[in-house]
Amino acid sequence: MARQLKQSYMSLTAGGNVDESPFRLIQESLILGQNAVYDEGGNITKRPGSKLAVTEPVRDNNNINAIPWNQIFVYKKYDGTEELIGFAGDRSYKIDIDDNTITKLGTDFTEGLIWNATNYFGVFICTNGTDKIQRYDGTTWTTLDNDLNSGTLSNIPYAKYVFAHRNHLFVAVIRYSTSDPLQYNKTAYSPIDWEIRSDFVSGSVADWVRVDVLGSEMDNRSVLTGLGAYGQDLLFFTRDSVHRLVGSSNYDYGLIPIGGNLGTVSHNSIIQTPTATLFFTESGLGAYNGGVPFIISDGINRYLRSIDDSRFENIVATHYKGNVIKRDLYYFFCTLKFPGETITHNNFGLIYDIKRNAWFTNTGQDADGVAVGETNERDVMYYGDRNGLVYQVDDILPDDNGVPIDWYIVLGALTFGDPESEFIFSIIDLFYGSLESVSTLKFTMSPDLMDLTDSSGDQVAPNSVDVRLPATKVSKLFDPVKWVEQEVWDSYARGKITLLINEVGSNLFLGISNSDPSNFFIEGIGIRGHAMGEYREITA
Repeated sequence: MARQLKQSYMSLTAGGNVDESPFRLIQESLILGQNAVYDEGGNITKRPGSKLAVTEPVRDNNNINAIPWNQIFVYKKYDGTEELIGFAGDRSYKIDIDDNTITKLGTDFTEGLIWNATNYFGVFICTNGTDKIQRYDGTTWTTLDNDLNSGTLSNIPYAKYVFAHRNHLFVAVIRYSTSDPLQYNKTAYSPIDWEIRSDFVSGSVADWVRVDVLGSEMDNRSVLTGLGAYGQDLLFFTRDSVHRLVGSSNYDYGLIPIGGNLGTVSHNSIIQTPTATLFFTESGLGAYNGGVPFIISDGINRYLRSIDDSRFENIVATHYKGNVIKRDLYYFFCTLKFPGETITHNNFGLIYDIKRNAWFTNTGQDADGVAVGETNERDVMYYGDRNGLVYQVDDILPDDNGVPIDWYIVLGALTFGDPESEFIFSIIDLFYGSLESVSTLKFTMSPDLMDLTDSSGDQVAPNSVDVRLPATKVSKLFDPVKWVEQEVWDSYARGKITLLINEVGSNLFLGISNSDPSNFFIEGIGIRGHAMGEYREITA
């Protein structure tokens, strides 16, 4: 009987997908993509690493115990320079990377609240929805006196959100009933006030124009939950909807519903990118690019359903365009809940490749505050954690402050497109590149997916082999791997690893991991084999 060669090649360009059955994934998808991203060429490699931006943590008022960060922001000054501003405990701080210091700015804030901020013509404006709005000009931190009925800058209203858009400062004022803070007070309006640049900068009397968001008869699901923008459009979010501000002046502003039945539950998850505005909804992660908002989280909804809904507002996100490597990544940090545990910090991260519509999980970077600044026209990402430390993320960093980045991918079921038949999976070819002298890969193969991952997604790997790169050409015996052959094609150590496995079954799962600091990437994976009864097993 003539043997019929079965072969398949996977470029792995679709990212991770934990929602779909591993037997029904498209060929380019991964069951698991942990701590991985794509490089400029579309190859899979490990995510950017991080290092301490300031060596000491932020400490309590007695300067003894480290305290967790609530949020951090990048303040863009009028002269084009930047400062990193953070909130922890009841204070605000200037985080000076160059001087390696954390300096107190403002004090006596209500602890445990979610801060949001905006940059408005060289002035940093921030609020937490309870305390008075704060203003910082790079020299003086000012508390603005508040009066909802006043129209002067020194009496700016209490605000839940602040947002700068098209030369205006928008202040979202949300008033709740004192008897039930979760129920909107139907006798009060929810105005969006704006004020012109010259009045704000000079501190003179400001003109406030009240825009009624959705009318005064609002229930608690119609209360404003966030402000954002896409292009020239200012966006108003509730839990279930997005509205767009229309009008040419403060006399004819109005709101038009966009549709789609998607809103947000986290103001700090709303991030504008050049191609879309992304935000977290109760239905997953959403996007708006000028049409109807849509969901982009297909493939990772299993993770999103485990987010602690009591900490929706603690979700933080940012857009990272890369430092050395050109990227288009949406970083998202949240709190996953576990039975019997009370978790008060973000413990899980996701990375979304906007260009490729692909998701990866992010472990080892648990951010409670995150922001992106710019150095020499390149992005620099910062995050603060529950231990009061501030980290800097950078493309060229090979690890997380000395801790190896354990990146791991698991391919969907390899079936040659026929999951009902049995095959001899004979050869796996891994096409790779390594820009440094040493890299060690771990290959794990099994017909049983649970041999490769446990319920938390950690690697188990009972049937595995370590391969050290690069090498001119080697051949070794392994079990279950019969031999491994490597070929190096150029000075950048691009090449192919060939594994002779002779694994029999109707499907095969393959995991690949790497935790050493070398710069390694995967271009694609090929698999070859034969249908049962058509081919005699190859021997080494």
